[in-house]
Amino acid sequence: MTTINVKTYPNQPFVLPGIIPLFVGEDSIIGTWDFKLYKINFKTGEFKYSNDIANILSGCVAGAYVQPSVVRGGNLALTVLYTKSAEAQGSRYLYARRFVINPTDLTVVRYGSEVQFSNNVIDLNVLQGPPPIELAPNTLLFGHNKKANFIVADFWTRSIYTMPEYAPTGYFMHPFGIVKDRTNNNLALLAGKHYWITGSYSYIYAINPRDWSQIAASTAYDSGNGGMLQRSMYKDTADRVRMILFGGTGGYPYTSYTSKWNAIYVDNNSIVSEFTVTAGAAYGTFESGNRYPNVLGVTANNTLLLGVFGRSMTSITEIGVSVMEVNDVLQNPTNMVEAKFPISTSEYSGYLEGWREFVLLESDWNFYVYGGIITYNNVPTLVLFQVTDYPNIVDPDPYGYHFIPRSGLRPTKLTLTVTPL
Repeated sequence: MTTINVKTYPNQPFVLPGIIPLFVGEDSIIGTWDFKLYKINFKTGEFKYSNDIANILSGCVAGAYVQPSVVRGGNLALTVLYTKSAEAQGSRYLYARRFVINPTDLTVVRYGSEVQFSNNVIDLNVLQGPPPIELAPNTLLFGHNKKANFIVADFWTRSIYTMPEYAPTGYFMHPFGIVKDRTNNNLALLAGKHYWITGSYSYIYAINPRDWSQIAASTAYDSGNGGMLQRSMYKDTADRVRMILFGGTGGYPYTSYTSKWNAIYVDNNSIVSEFTVTAGAAYGTFESGNRYPNVLGVTANNTLLLGVFGRSMTSITEIGVSVMEVNDVLQNPTNMVEAKFPISTSEYSGYLEGWREFVLLESDWNFYVYGGIITYNNVPTLVLFQVTDYPNIVDPDPYGYHFIPRSGLRPTKLTLTVTPL
């Protein structure tokens, strides 16, 4: 039977590790948030972070990390995008610089020269929203953090372009990805706006990626909890891939408002919802209504193994993780097992939120979830959830988790011995 263990590791730095994984290996994830790099070892609970890049880019703001790769010697390389605070708002340039880092201690080994993109038409909010999506190998699409439009960064011409705002203006757009219209076979960019009429609806858009004209807009779907629509992908038992949009930023308990998982697609130039799941008590009784679905794979029972993380924001006093079996439309949960952790009692003060992804370690074949950094009796403590003895997965889901190999960050050194015959 599935067991979920809560593991705590005290005396950690009280910093936000972030939500953007870049590299995996050696039981660890290396990721970023703003200009910080972090490394979490899920097997040992070791947590490291580095301000090296922030110190080098002093006087710069925001930051997006793209184009990660491994270089000779086992070091890691990535490109950092940023703007400069000395430039006027609304007329800033975008800059890029390549860094090589040591994966053991996250120090910067070396870095390249600064590249300036043409067209000074952005402000600092461009890089403070969700991570960009890749339109092409040399083209990134950002959602603006204060406006309802997109910014395209072209790495071939080293230029940026801003698109017109979509009505209603304001807030910011979150690009989810390109989908195909099921009737006319045209491509459409699905996007959501950071806007939620409490208990009523969120904005969802279908955009033509050729000329950026609006194909459709809808307020028919309720994200359930929070203005920032999040995206999740999964594959069902018949190998059909679905996109799920849901509320992922709300600070309500599930008994008031809880995330609603909407399966969205585009058909005949209209935005359609295939189904909606209200992630209530059947999906976990931990207080948080801010609930992230992660399909882990198809089980031997021909069901989907679903993992849910209940993240805390604002006044929520309890986080949790649950695992259960569901059908192809994420309904009829059975064999639900959960674990909870309090984050607001007399002993607790301060919480830096965890992130939604499940990870699977090759070293023990257990799933883990990063719950966050909690200050307990004035001691910052790392909280991890460990999922063991789960049902046999016969078809792992390609979207639902990060697989972390036992090795991989540093190449193994081999010794060749030749013995004469």
